[in-house]
Amino acid sequence: MLFSLRTEQLTKESYFGSYNIPYFKKMFDLTGGTERVRSFGAWFGYDTNPRALIIREQQSTISSLRDMYRVARYNDYKHDVLSRCPECRPPYSACNAIAARNDLNPADGWYPFRALGHRSHGATDAKITSYKLHKQLKFIAVSSPPHNTSRGLPPFRWSKFDLKVPHMGHPDLWTFPPVVHSWNHGGDGTTNDDD
Repeated sequence: MLFSLRTEQLTKESYFGSYNIPYFKKMFDLTGGTERVRSFGAWFGYDTNPRALIIREQQSTISSLRDMYRVARYNDYKHDVLSRCPECRPPYSACNAIAARNDLNPADGWYPFRALGHRSHGATDAKITSYKLHKQLKFIAVSSPPHNTSRGLPPFRWSKFDLKVPHMGHPDLWTFPPVVHSWNHGGDGTTNDDD
């Protein structure tokens, strides 16, 4: 029964959204979701939080691996109406994106709850695959918070970050290009990276 419901949903919507909020009502309730929605509003709802709304809007633009990469790294918080936060000062949050960047929210801003504010939180990587790549045991990975200077999303720099977070071994400018990662399963049952 569960599989037929998911198949029906995939047939109807063409995707299954996952964004750190439990989908199943029992788990949603057990993890405090109903109480958070009651206390803080739609931001904590599975179907109503900004990431859900942005994914619902963006998923229809995906027709290639490049498109999937773009959507997985999407953050246009200063311009996307779905990233707006009328109660916030300024009236948006870089957390309201598929790939959050809370470091970009002003430390002196005002936010109705901590999750929307300036903090050490956000997307640090992305991993995607396609049917063709998965058959070859490959995926595309990128390590770094999303950036797009033309849209007001600067690359992440530790020297400009004002919160104390251990980052030994990281370069100051944390931007890396995507790589195709290939897995090789050895005869002894271990998995070895061959890149």
